[in-house]
Amino acid sequence: MPFKSKKKLFLVYWRELIIRLRSFKFFFIALVLYSSFGTMVLMLSLGVGVYRAYFESIAMIFFAGTLPFPPNNPLLEVFWVIYPLFGLIIIADGITGLSTALRLGDVHSREWNFEVIRMLKDHIILIGIGNVGFKVLLKLIESDKKIVVVDLEDKSGREDEFNDIQAEFRIPVVFGDATREKILMDANIDSASAVLILIDNDLLNIKISLLAKKLNPKILTVIRMFDIEFGNEIKDKLGIDQVISTSTISVPFFLDALNMKKNI
Repeated sequence: MPFKSKKKLFLVYWRELIIRLRSFKFFFIALVLYSSFGTMVLMLSLGVGVYRAYFESIAMIFFAGTLPFPPNNPLLEVFWVIYPLFGLIIIADGITGLSTALRLGDVHSREWNFEVIRMLKDHIILIGIGNVGFKVLLKLIESDKKIVVVDLEDKSGREDEFNDIQAEFRIPVVFGDATREKILMDANIDSASAVLILIDNDLLNIKISLLAKKLNPKILTVIRMFDIEFGNEIKDKLGIDQVISTSTISVPFFLDALNMKKNI
């Protein structure tokens, strides 16, 4: 890699920690509530102290409690039998959460991409990873931007390079046709601040831009066009924020376009 942004990597690892903890959220809540219920039952029925009751409520889940089986108390006897069984169900759910957390470490898994994209706000959606798109992606990473890539399976010969970049900087990707509303929704376009549309097809780029504005009227749209004169003619009529021709200018213009609204 020609660069390594320490800030970017820190944010990436912090985000990874959060999405893993999320997979255990319901397990922790359920365990605390359930053990608190057990603690109250033991305190009220047997008169033990709060700390001892809490310890026993946890130990009973694993059939390791030290309190004697309660005689001549049908309700407490039922509790003694049922409490560990439901506790084990909660523990099993926690094991499932562990399995999910492991899957969330795989950048190619659907679960990981879904969780990361769901967390993002004010991110940039980059559509199309060809030669220009790949160079723009590197610049966006270098400038610590939050990115979601949308692309078809074909990386135009850059599959290995893209996979290396994605794995190192943990970039979420949505594979599919960006002219479909579902694909843009999967990229969390509602919360995105900008979309860069860099497919080598003018009509498709215009179509995606219109769909993006429909789904998020406030989003900044920057599109690549070969016919720049036609692009300038229709830009204002169609609500496209910026049209750029890659045949006459370089990659930095796409990045400058992201700050366009700030300079107005």
